[in-house]
Amino acid sequence: MVYRQKISYILLFFAFLVIVHTNAEIVEDQPLGDLKEHFREPKEVDWKEITGDEKFEEFAVKKKPEEQENQDFHEKTPSSNSFDFEGFRYIAIGIIGVILLVLLALILSNLKSNPSIKKNLEYSIAEAEENIDKSDLHYLLDRALEAKEYKLALRIHYLIVIKALNTKGHIIYKKEKTNYQYMTEMIPHSSHVEFKKLTHLYEYFWYGDKELKKEKYDPISKVMVHYVERINSKS
Repeated sequence: MVYRQKISYILLFFAFLVIVHTNAEIVEDQPLGDLKEHFREPKEVDWKEITGDEKFEEFAVKKKPEEQENQDFHEKTPSSNSFDFEGFRYIAIGIIGVILLVLLALILSNLKSNPSIKKNLEYSIAEAEENIDKSDLHYLLDRALEAKEYKLALRIHYLIVIKALNTKGHIIYKKEKTNYQYMTEMIPHSSHVEFKKLTHLYEYFWYGDKELKKEKYDPISKVMVHYVERINSKS
């Protein structure tokens, strides 16, 4: 989780720098204001102040009707050379955001599918099998689920079942024993049929080539949890 947070902060900081740089470029490329604001035709008020003559209409330069129509048309029609910088800014930010999300998803998927995580879990499970009574199987289960290693999670969950049966004295746990031996030991007990079904379901996914995804793991884990609760509730 710490590595994911660090990567997220780095990517967000990078996105911030890119957005700031994009805004700076847009500001630099902004066109100057309309020259008409600086160089306009004299109005009657200006003419009176300068010349003292009130006959402004006689000296004002009048445009021909055709020229006035052309000017009005050009003022109302946007130039074909104009560029929508504001729209470009939003498009650039959107593209950058999509790229960052894709990169983040790829990095997180690589972290989740890291082979070293799976190997460490397998080693921890092997150690737990050596001394199942003192092992913290629920901690290993949480690690497997966090890494989305559902096959390993199923293996750990089955060991939790075996540990519960061993604690209650229904079976005698030994690492070298087979599941068939455990099923034989469970025959005198009322829950042996349910245990047999759980064992077959576990072996189907653990020893087979079938991929175990979350949608298939969840219902199996619920059955195992319910079975362990029943075993622990009995004296």
